[in-house]
Amino acid sequence: MYDTERIARGYAFDRPPVHEEILKAVNPLHVKRALDVGCGAGRSKQALKPYADKVFGLEPNENMARWHKELTVVAKAEQLPFRDNSFQLITAAGVLNYVDNSVFLPEAARVLERNGLLLIYDCDTGSHERLAGWLHEFRERAPDDPDYPMDPRDLDFAAAGLSLESYQEFQVSLEMSLDGYQRYILTETNADIAQWCAETLPRAFGTAALDVVFDTYAARVHRDP
Repeated sequence: MYDTERIARGYAFDRPPVHEEILKAVNPLHVKRALDVGCGAGRSKQALKPYADKVFGLEPNENMARWHKELTVVAKAEQLPFRDNSFQLITAAGVLNYVDNSVFLPEAARVLERNGLLLIYDCDTGSHERLAGWLHEFRERAPDDPDYPMDPRDLDFAAAGLSLESYQEFQVSLEMSLDGYQRYILTETNADIAQWCAETLPRAFGTAALDVVFDTYAARVHRDP
């Protein structure tokens, strides 16, 4: 899915600022060096900038990484190409259900300083009561993302020298126009359904902006001292 030009460009320019709102809610302490694992086309990495003097990104897909090359390394989360104790903060946004966490978590602990923070967060597709029926049909036409369900509370942090400090679920509401929502929702699939969206979404969405609600979670995980 992420190898296509359309999806990569969409992730770079058409995703709503959910990362920013989640980080505002969690409000991690400002640090010198932070790493965003699975930074994609750079939106989650950009959102991290107010919280660190220097922000690095890691992304395994070169097609995605090329949209924000500044301090971005093309590599896998299971093989972090950084020295021990390199960061005070690591973020992983919608990433850990794509990786081998039995390998990644010890790697995260290795490159974190003692008492450093691993912030794991994610959000759903977002919805509004007017869009419920339309989204149901959209999901029938659009293939599912090839990930698997994951609850970060089930991960074996202790085996990696990490501790789960807190877990919270909350909602983020963002005002979106019809055009903005249509461009965003097409980044959720590589199916060729742009024409169907253009024909059917206006009837469900209407002409006024809608407050689209995203269900989100955030887990704060610390490296043990």
